Amino acid sequence: MKLLSRKNLTLWLAFSIYAVITGILSFRHTMWRDELQLWLVASKSSTFGELLKNISNENRPMGYFLFCWIVSRFTSNPEWLKLTNWLISIFMSYIVLFQIKIKNTIKILFLCGVIPLIGYSHIAQDYMLGTLLFITLIKYFLDGRKNPMFFFVAFVIVNIHVLFLFASAGFVLIYFLDSITASQSLKQFLNLNRRLIALGSFYALSCLFVILRVAQADAPVNRPGQTGLFYIAKRCLVLIASACFPFFDFQSGDQSNQILFVSLIFVGGLTFVSLILISLFINFRNGIAVCVSSLLLLTGMSLGYSSYWWHFGVLYLCILGSLVVILCTVQKPSVSYLVISTAVGLILLSQVLALFVGPRVNLWEVRPYSTAEQTASFLKQNCDETCTIIMNSQTTGTSISGYLGGRDIYYADIGVFGSFAKWGLPATEVSWDVMISSAKKFKNPILVTSELDVPPPGVSMISSFSGAIWPDENFTVSRIAP
Repeated sequence: MKLLSRKNLTLWLAFSIYAVITGILSFRHTMWRDELQLWLVASKSSTFGELLKNISNENRPMGYFLFCWIVSRFTSNPEWLKLTNWLISIFMSYIVLFQIKIKNTIKILFLCGVIPLIGYSHIAQDYMLGTLLFITLIKYFLDGRKNPMFFFVAFVIVNIHVLFLFASAGFVLIYFLDSITASQSLKQFLNLNRRLIALGSFYALSCLFVILRVAQADAPVNRPGQTGLFYIAKRCLVLIASACFPFFDFQSGDQSNQILFVSLIFVGGLTFVSLILISLFINFRNGIAVCVSSLLLLTGMSLGYSSYWWHFGVLYLCILGSLVVILCTVQKPSVSYLVISTAVGLILLSQVLALFVGPRVNLWEVRPYSTAEQTASFLKQNCDETCTIIMNSQTTGTSISGYLGGRDIYYADIGVFGSFAKWGLPATEVSWDVMISSAKKFKNPILVTSELDVPPPGVSMISSFSGAIWPDENFTVSRIAP
C-alpha cells in the first residue's frame, strides 16, 4: 500500500508541475497569426452556413473551426482559446498519467518533452486537441476491441487535422477488422456487424470528404520543390530525425557539425525501420497498424505539409505511440523488448534535451512569439474609427485584426478590406510605393508594415515593435508626412 501510494503521489506531483508550467506559459503567450486566423474565420462567421463558406479555402478540416465558432458565441476575446487549449493539455496529461498502462518513467518523460510541455500546450491551435484525441485512440486500441467510443474518437480526430488522420488511420483499420464477428452466412454476418459496418463506413466517408476538401483548398501549403525518388527519401529521413531529435536543427541547412547531422539521420532512420520490422514480427496485426499509420503519415508529410516543428510533432507522436503499442505487446525480457525500450528512452530523452538545447528553446517565449498585441494596443490609442489601418500583408495582418476585435484592415497585397486572410484572392508583392498609393485613397490612413525596409522620405515612422520570435510578427507603424 505504501508503494502504491508513493507511485500515486509521484504521478499527482508530475500532474501538478505540468499544470503549473503549462499554465504560466499559456498566460504569458502572445497569440500569433495562425492562432488568430482560426479564431477570426470562426468568430466573423455569424451563422454556421457562413462558417462553411469562410473555411472553404482553408487547408484544415472544419472540426477546430467549429470549436472556435462555439467559443466565439460566448466571448469576443480570442485569449479564451489559450484557456481552452490549456484545459485540453491538462486533460491530456491526466489520460497519460492515470489511464495508460505503461511505466511511470515513460509517462513523466513524455510530459517533460518539448512538444507536450512547451509546444502544443500553450499555442492555441488544433494540435493539442489532436494530441489528446490520438493518445485516447491509442489507449482504446490497447484496452481491447468493440468499443464504440473508439470510432467516435476516430471520427473527431479526422475532422481536427489531416496529419492526425494519417497518424491514426492504421490503428482504426486494424481495430475495425479485429472487431468483426465472423459468420458463415452473409445475411447473419451483416446482421451481426451492422453497427460496426455503419461506423466504419461513416469513418471512411469522413476521411474521403476531409482529404478532398483539404486538397482543393487555396491556403498556402509547403510542398517540396522536387519529386525525385532520392530527394523524397532524403526528405523522409530528415523528417524522421527532426521528429525524434528536436534538439538539432535539420532544416536550416547549417551542417557545420556534419558528423552529428549524419549520425542522427542514421539513428532516426534505423529506429523507424526497426519499428516497422519488429512490430510486424511481434504481432502482425498491430504491426500492420503501425506500418499503415507511420508510412501514410510520412508519405503525406514528405509530399508537402511538413516544414515546421508543429508538423514534426505529429510524426513524433505517431512514432512514440507506435513504439508504446509494440512495447505493451512484446514479451520481456527479450531482444525485441530491449530494442524497443532503448528506442523509446532515446527519443524521450532527446525531447527533454530539446527544452534546453537547439531551435525549440525559443518556445519558452523569453521573447514574445509576436508583437501583435503590443502593436494593436498602440493602434487602439492612436487610430479611432475615422482612421483606416493599411497593412502590406493579409497574412501578418491577421494578428493585428485579431487583437483589435476583428477590425477590418485594408490589405494592400490583395487590395480589399478584411480581417482574416482570404487565400482564394490573388496577392501581389507590396513595396512602399504600393503602400503610399493605397494610403492616398483614404482621408486618415495609418500604415502598419512587417518585413519592409525603413520608411522612405515622405513617410514618418511613429512607432516600432520588435523582438518577436517570428521576424514577420515585428511591426512598424507609420503615417504619410503632412
